[in-house]
Amino acid sequence: MASVLQALCMLFILAASCGGNKQTPKQRYLFVSYGHSVQIDCSLSESDVNVTLYLKRFSTQPTKVVIDNVKWRQRKGVFTMTVTQPLDGGEYICKAINITGHERITKELTVIPIAAPTNDKLKVEVKPPSLSLQYEDNANISCSALGKRKLKWYKIGLGEQMTAVDKKDLINDDHYDTDGGSRIYHSRLILSIKDATKKHAGRYKCVAKSNNQKREEFVVISVRDPKKPSIRNFPPVVIASEGITITLKCKTKGSPRPKITWYKDDELLGICEGGNSRKCQSFTKIKSDFKKNSITLYQLSYTRNNGKYTCEVENFMGKFSSSARMTIFSKPVLSKRSDTNHNKVVPVQYTRKPAAILQCNLISGDPKPEITWEFQSSNCLKNTFACRPSGEWKKFDNGLKEKEQFVVAPPFGPGFYRCVATNMVGRDQQIFAVRKLPNGSSRRRRFR
Repeated sequence: MASVLQALCMLFILAASCGGNKQTPKQRYLFVSYGHSVQIDCSLSESDVNVTLYLKRFSTQPTKVVIDNVKWRQRKGVFTMTVTQPLDGGEYICKAINITGHERITKELTVIPIAAPTNDKLKVEVKPPSLSLQYEDNANISCSALGKRKLKWYKIGLGEQMTAVDKKDLINDDHYDTDGGSRIYHSRLILSIKDATKKHAGRYKCVAKSNNQKREEFVVISVRDPKKPSIRNFPPVVIASEGITITLKCKTKGSPRPKITWYKDDELLGICEGGNSRKCQSFTKIKSDFKKNSITLYQLSYTRNNGKYTCEVENFMGKFSSSARMTIFSKPVLSKRSDTNHNKVVPVQYTRKPAAILQCNLISGDPKPEITWEFQSSNCLKNTFACRPSGEWKKFDNGLKEKEQFVVAPPFGPGFYRCVATNMVGRDQQIFAVRKLPNGSSRRRRFR
C-alpha cells in the first residue's frame, strides 16, 4: 500500500512540473532608480530544490548571476541586488530544478534602471535657440529636460504678454533614451510649425516645472517675406569628357522654396517639388539622379548628353530659368577593318602597280582629332605576316590634303604603317602590315 501511495505521489509531482513548463509566466518590466535595490522573487514551489538566476542583455546566451553576498544576495528563492547601476539593466530569468531533476523557468523579469528626477538638477534645453524660416516652411523646435517634468510653450506678444501655444501645434515626445542597457527618462515637448507665415514669427518661451522649481528658455523665430525665385551661379557652359559623372547645381533663392524643373533641349528630364517637399521625379531614360537643387548625370556619352540643359524655378510669386550648354568631348574612334588579324594589324599585299592605298577612317571624336602617320621597317614581312611591330616608330607626312589616306611609295616601302588619331581626350590607332609582291605574281592582294 505504501509503495502505491509513493508511486501516485511521484506521478503528481511529475504532472505539476510538466504543467509548469508549458505555462511560462508572462514577462514583466520593473523600473528602478539608480542606486536603489531591487528584489527578484523566483516564485519557487515546494518541489523545487535549487534555483539559478540568469541575465540576458545583448548576447543571445544568458549569463549566470554570481551570488557574492555584496552586490547580490539570495534567500529562499528571492534574489536581492543591493545597488542598481546603469549597466545592470536587462532580462533576468529564474530557472528552478525540482526533486526529479526537471528544469523549468519560474520567472522572467526585465529590469530597467532609470535616472530619478532630483531637485538640484532641473535643466531645460531648447533646440535650435533661433530659427529663420522660408515662407510656408515647416519646422520643429524641441524643449527637453532630464526626468519627469512639466513642460509648456508660450508665445510672447506686445508688452511681454504671454499666450499659451495651442495644443494642436504641440507634440508630446516623452521617452526613454537607452544607454548601455539602462533607460533614462526624458521629457520633451515639441513646438511644431507648419506652413509658416508672418503670424508665426516672434519670441517663444518654454517653461519647465518640477518640485517647486522653474526653468525657462527662449527661442526667436523669423519668417521671410514671399519673394520671386532666382538662380545663382548657374554655369552658361559645361565641358566634360565621355564616361565621367557630373553634377549640375541649380542654387535658388525665393520664398516659399520654388519648384525646380529640369529640361534638356526643351525635353522634360525631371521635377523636384517646392515648399516643404523634397520629392523629385524623373521623366527620362538618361542615367541620372535628381536631388532638391541638382541633377547628376552618369557615364556621359557624346551622343546622349550633348545639348542645352535648363533649370526652371517657380513659386506663386513667379518663375525664372537659366540654361547651360554642355559639350561632351570624346576620344577618337577609328573604323576597325574586318580583316584585322590576331596581331591587331591589317595585312596588305601589293605590286608596284597599282600601289597600295592605306585608308584610315575616322568614326567619331570631339574636338576633331589630328591624323598622323608613322612608319617602322621590318624584314620579317618579306615572307610572312606572322610578326608584330617591335622597333621605333618614325612620324612622316603623307604629302596629301586628305590626311586619312596614304599611298605606299618611296622612300617608304614594305613595313608597318600606323595611322594615329589624337585629340585632348585620347587617341586611337590602326596598324597596317604591308609587303610587296613580285610583278606578275598571281597571289591575291589583300588590300582594299
